[in-house]
Amino acid sequence: MNIDTSFLESTSLLVPAWEKIEFMLVGCGGTGSHCAGAIARLMYAINATGKKASATFVDFDFVEEKNIARQLFCPADLGRPKAEVLAHRLSLSLGLDIAAINKPFNVEMIGEQASMSLVIIVGCVDNSEARSVLAQSLELNVPGAAHRILWLDGGNHEQSGQVLLGNIARKEHLKYAFPDHLDFCVGLPSPALMHPELLLPAKKPTDKNLSCAELALKNTQSLSINFRVAAEINDYLRGITFGGLRKFATYFDLPTGSSRSIYISKTNILK
Repeated sequence: MNIDTSFLESTSLLVPAWEKIEFMLVGCGGTGSHCAGAIARLMYAINATGKKASATFVDFDFVEEKNIARQLFCPADLGRPKAEVLAHRLSLSLGLDIAAINKPFNVEMIGEQASMSLVIIVGCVDNSEARSVLAQSLELNVPGAAHRILWLDGGNHEQSGQVLLGNIARKEHLKYAFPDHLDFCVGLPSPALMHPELLLPAKKPTDKNLSCAELALKNTQSLSINFRVAAEINDYLRGITFGGLRKFATYFDLPTGSSRSIYISKTNILK
C-alpha cells in the first residue's frame, strides 16, 4: 500500500506583513453570495485583533427570480444589484466596511490598495472572459518582491468543483517562490497557470455553457455544490489571514464524497 506523505513534506505559505487587508469578491451569485457572509465574519474576526479589514463586492448582475432558490437572496431583493444587496446587508448587520461595485471587474479597481494592503481577490465567476481579467490582476505583483495580491478562485461543474490559489502570473517567476533564507513559500502559480483551460472560451452552446442559475433551473446542478465551494474558499481565507496554509489547490466530487488537495512544496510548485 502506498502512503501519501506529501502533506508531511509540505511547507506553509508566507504572505507579506500587513496591518490592513482588502477582500475583493468578484461574482456574487451561486458561490459568491455564500462566500460573502464568510468573508464578512472573517473581517469581523480580523478587526477584533486590531488590524483593519475592508471588502469590495463586485458584480454587474441583478437579482432575478431564478436566483432565489440557490443564492442568498430573498424575493424582496428582486431587481436590485447583487453586490449592493450583499454589501449593504452585511455592513449593516456586522458594522463592517464593505463597498459595492455594480460593474464587471477590471484591474483598475485594485487601484493603489496593493501598495498599502494585502489584497485577496476571491473569484466566483462562471466564464472564461471574467477569469481572464482576474488573471491579469496578478501582473501587478513585482517579480522577486512581496506579492501583495493573491487570486483565490472557486469553480464548479454540476456535482464537482475546485478551489485554486496563486499569486505568480508567469511560470518563469516561480523561481522566486522559495527564498533561500526562509523555510516558507512566498509564491504560488496562478490558477491560470495550473489550469490554462479556465481561460479558454466555451466551444459550444450546450448545457455546460449555461450559468449556474440556468443549470439549477434545469435540475442538472447539485443543490449543495455552491455551499461546498464556498466552504473550501472560507478555509483557504482563514489559512491565508491567520497562517498555516499548506495547500494551493483542492478538488472535490460530491457523488463519491472524495476530496484531494495539492500541498505547497518545491516538488509540486517547481515541477
